[in-house]
Amino acid sequence: MIKNLPQIKPSLVFVGLIIAVIVSALLQIHSASPASALSGSDFKPGHIIDDAVFYNEYAMDTGGIQDFLNSKNPTCDTNGTGQATDKGRGDITRAQYAALQGWHGPPYVCLKDYRQNTPQMAAASGLCEAIPAASRSGAQIINDISKACHISPQVLLILLQKEQSLVLDNWPLNGQYEDATGFGCPDTAPCDPSYGGFFYQVYYAARQFQVYKKNPNNYNYVAGRNNNIYFHPGPYNNAASEWYGRFKTQRDIAYCGSTQVYIENQATAALYIYTPYQPNASALGNLYGTGDLCGSYGNRNFWRLFNDWFGSTVRPWDTAISNRYNQLSNETKTALGNPVGTSGCGLKNNGCYQQYQNGYIVGSSSTGYWESMGGIRWQWGQLGYDNSNLGYPTGSIQQISGGGSYQQYQNGFIVGTESTGYWESTGDLRTRWQQLGFEGGSMGYPTGPIIAANGSYYQAYKNGYLVGSSATGWWESMGPIRDRWGALNYEKGSLGLPTSALTCNQPNSGCKQSFQKGWIYWSSSTGAWQTQGSINYRYNQINTVAGSLGYPVAAEVCGTIKSGGCFQLFQNGYIVGTPVTGWWESVGEIRAKWGTLSYENGIMGYPVGPVSQTTNGGYYQQYQNGYIVGSSASGYWESTGDIRGRWAQLGYETGTIGYPTSAIYRLSTGGYYQQYQNGYIVGSSASGWFESMGPIRTKWADLGYETGVLGYPTSAIVCASGTCTQQYQRGTIQNTGSSTTHTLR
Repeated sequence: MIKNLPQIKPSLVFVGLIIAVIVSALLQIHSASPASALSGSDFKPGHIIDDAVFYNEYAMDTGGIQDFLNSKNPTCDTNGTGQATDKGRGDITRAQYAALQGWHGPPYVCLKDYRQNTPQMAAASGLCEAIPAASRSGAQIINDISKACHISPQVLLILLQKEQSLVLDNWPLNGQYEDATGFGCPDTAPCDPSYGGFFYQVYYAARQFQVYKKNPNNYNYVAGRNNNIYFHPGPYNNAASEWYGRFKTQRDIAYCGSTQVYIENQATAALYIYTPYQPNASALGNLYGTGDLCGSYGNRNFWRLFNDWFGSTVRPWDTAISNRYNQLSNETKTALGNPVGTSGCGLKNNGCYQQYQNGYIVGSSSTGYWESMGGIRWQWGQLGYDNSNLGYPTGSIQQISGGGSYQQYQNGFIVGTESTGYWESTGDLRTRWQQLGFEGGSMGYPTGPIIAANGSYYQAYKNGYLVGSSATGWWESMGPIRDRWGALNYEKGSLGLPTSALTCNQPNSGCKQSFQKGWIYWSSSTGAWQTQGSINYRYNQINTVAGSLGYPVAAEVCGTIKSGGCFQLFQNGYIVGTPVTGWWESVGEIRAKWGTLSYENGIMGYPVGPVSQTTNGGYYQQYQNGYIVGSSASGYWESTGDIRGRWAQLGYETGTIGYPTSAIYRLSTGGYYQQYQNGYIVGSSASGWFESMGPIRTKWADLGYETGVLGYPTSAIVCASGTCTQQYQRGTIQNTGSSTTHTLR
């Protein structure tokens, strides 16, 4: 280790051959090529370090700095007992070597163990914040000054190593602390003692970088333009005991030459103001050693050490992250807090991030960099951050109605409130939510994640759910209709998934929704009930809730009635049937009559057709074994068999006999009869079936009907020339208008 380093002005790294030799020795002792070595071709003289990296005061905290110092110099030779092999004297200790050189003796305090009572520093407007007096460790001094003067603590650590090797030296001398950063040390005079000491050296160096930043046009090196930058201040020719170049007795700065360098940013300009030389090809060709006599190493070593210790000095993502941070409102900056440590990369698709006290700024070159914090970030983390289906943020956090906020991502959004939580909103579910008015619509905010279930997806919202599949579409599910769907086991139940919107413009302010295998209808008076299968098919044919049946009031019932039949109750009747008969409505007085005939278990069997209107205001319905027919005037009655056959011949209800007005009755002699509005139809299998009406029927009644002398009618009533005649089993009845007579055979 070389001690008693010459006093070096901050703007000069090497003064003559002696300094070159010293730096060479330092490099040989302290430099080790990293596992993945840098190449001199990577050095860009116009952009040595990004502004965002250079001025990142939050790159490390006190603990991080202390850990770093401990790792770089784990064992300090405090008492100088180690052999002075670094000085070529393995036969004596370092303390003995120091004594021979006239240096001070132990203890030798390493930077990791350094401590100093530091003075109070008043705030310097636009440069540094105030720093109170305190007893501080070396790590605390570096941290507190970096925060106060807004300079990266990593920059200060590199400066301390570059100027006096204080980070790696395990037996530093007091003089190295006295001139730790080389501030106030001109080329041709001793260092200014008013800036001496470790605290002042670090403080005034950091402060000076802010001076350069505040007054960028007051110095020889200015960002945003071409600058003439020399390679060396002028080398010394030891052999000739003179300076190389034109002057011999003094430096010739032009001897090693210069180039025009376009300085791209302020941090790079600051480094050149502080150390105004660029490395030549020889210095860059031997990054971990020395080059030719025109090689200078200050800015090269700064760049190399930073890359080796802290990663790349050129981080486009840091600039992008810094730009985004500067775009934030003061309120958002306060919410996000200060940066914590340095940025990181290695995320998916070359993404990068910067941690802050209460969140992150994260992104990639293709998505941009955006804040990520609070409940929105928490949910993004639950989904897998950049590895999730959402990808990276592509926009800022936006405030919306109801105290909510959202953030857009590559493949969707995260949205919510503190009370509902923050949840993803993506794809077709989000499209449907948008159609419903987002958070201001009927659904409100999401209250849960998107969940896959049985080939479908669903998401809970404040007022219901959105659910669906690629086959069915995506639809809302809410209120009593959802409750009923749930009672049927949702998509795994008999209805399957919804296939339409919830529609609430139905009669009596009711609602309906279609499903893969049916519908659910609701009204406040009936509740919510499903219709499905064949019953649903018939219900649709008769105009569902707007039709004669109204709303369903119970579920379909199967297996409890004859022949595997099913039925369902509605407000105004039923739909009932079997696969053989079909399913038909059963309503009103026709149903009431069917009920008196024991429904499907009676003589009529099941309905096999709809309730239909007759030509004169009546109604009828066909059954397996006949009809029920009637009107409000006649009542409703069965119409079956041969009696119905004769009624048909007479023209049904529009014929001479009108509607039935009674049931079909059995006579004691084995015959049957049925009363109609204008008479009867009566008969037996032996006599046939014929009408019985008017004066002829009155005469037949006088003679004892079918049990009298005439027996059953055997013909229709035939009228000609004012005379009407009807044949009977044992005679005839004739009416001439004025008289009615009978004859026997």
